[in-house]
Amino acid sequence: MTLVDRIARLGDRSARLARAIIPDPFVIAILLSAVTLAAGYAIAARRPEQAEIGLMGLISIYAGGMFESDSSTKGLVAFAFKMALILVTGHALAAAGPVRYALAVFAGRPRTTGGAAAMVAVVAMILGLINWGVGLVGGAFLAREVGRSFAQRGQPLNYPLVGAAGYMGLLVWHGGLSGSAPLAVASKNSLSSFGMTLDVTETIFSGLNVVVSLVLLLAIGLLFWVLGKGSGDPGREFPTDPRLLELGSESPIPPSPRANEADETSRFVYWLENSVWVGAVFVLPVLIALGYWLAKERTGAINLDSVILTFWMAGMVLHRTPMAYMSAFGEGVKSSAGILLQFPLYFGILAVARDSGLLEVTARSMANFARGMDSTISASVTAPVFTFITSGLVNLFVPSGGGQWALQSPIILETSNALGLDRAKMLMAFSYGDEITNMLQPFWALPLLSITGLRAREIMGYTILAMLTAAPIFIIALAIS
Repeated sequence: MTLVDRIARLGDRSARLARAIIPDPFVIAILLSAVTLAAGYAIAARRPEQAEIGLMGLISIYAGGMFESDSSTKGLVAFAFKMALILVTGHALAAAGPVRYALAVFAGRPRTTGGAAAMVAVVAMILGLINWGVGLVGGAFLAREVGRSFAQRGQPLNYPLVGAAGYMGLLVWHGGLSGSAPLAVASKNSLSSFGMTLDVTETIFSGLNVVVSLVLLLAIGLLFWVLGKGSGDPGREFPTDPRLLELGSESPIPPSPRANEADETSRFVYWLENSVWVGAVFVLPVLIALGYWLAKERTGAINLDSVILTFWMAGMVLHRTPMAYMSAFGEGVKSSAGILLQFPLYFGILAVARDSGLLEVTARSMANFARGMDSTISASVTAPVFTFITSGLVNLFVPSGGGQWALQSPIILETSNALGLDRAKMLMAFSYGDEITNMLQPFWALPLLSITGLRAREIMGYTILAMLTAAPIFIIALAIS
């Protein structure tokens, strides 16, 4: 048996194991809440400043944190809303006719599972670097279209593997144009910059991030090609997935209602709602503003607000009319239903981790370990690597790049100042850690699962292998840069 066959079979076994033990993401969020409460109570009981909180106090903090509106979370709630807008505007853009046509053209080209999985993974990652919402939704659409194309040709396909490949945009997103932390610090007036202002040329467009992104494109594409290699061998046949036959070929965007030809008022309203010129009244001024900001501030104009507006306007242009875009936007909101349901739970987890001292203890222990290792290995190596590890661990409990940055950024800034480290490198270490454990935490896969008809347990075995492949790349890059 060749190495390729061994890796492919390892992928099969990992997928079967994940299907057997991994529950629905909502159940995971509930279980993580219980684990965080238990860990928070253990930490708080040993810290004088938190000892009086008690278990009931932590439960109250959890419940209050779900919809808390004090000054410490107002900025975070607004930031979460912007994250939702990135997802929904990305969904609307990916659902536009020209984008869907391009995805359909790509979908018809592969002829083997390996080729299909590799192509979907690379395209999803490229889209994820542009916008994580586009990468997630576009990757899901592409995976579904590939599956449908194989089904129509009567060819065998490992559909869960291709679906997992469609999730790979979330492996690279934080180093792309919609990365929460790099965009948060790119704006001097951002509430979430916490005094750390860095231009995107130092983070997103840095040599470190460009090299890491290119290497990941090659390595993950190769991984999925190898995992799909030999799908036609005896014992590894994949019959046509019945879900692909159930998924219709029609557009997921419902058409606008037709006006009643006999009703002049309805015809006028129909014209208003479906007029390119009415849409232009909104789009043109915003595009002019975006161009003005870019000319005035150059790369300093690239921040969270401008990225959301850019993809919003791009979607409006491609959908052409206000109601067409409204329909696509509405479908995007539907696909984010699971996320909206679970966000309050993670806000509660976040509040417990903050107020119990759990997050502080975890992050500071990593920083102290880096200081202790300084005599053996330079802190410029150990601190970014341990920041990467810490960020990955925290992401399992708080799978929100923005929320996690709000919690960890003061500690990262303090560690950078104390050890004289490169802030940009530390920020990217945080970003890489946040994105890599998305492969283990299926929270952001919910829209993809909705579009493809797959379940989290069907793709997790493959995404975990992607995480294990990417981890050495991130660590080596942080250590030698």
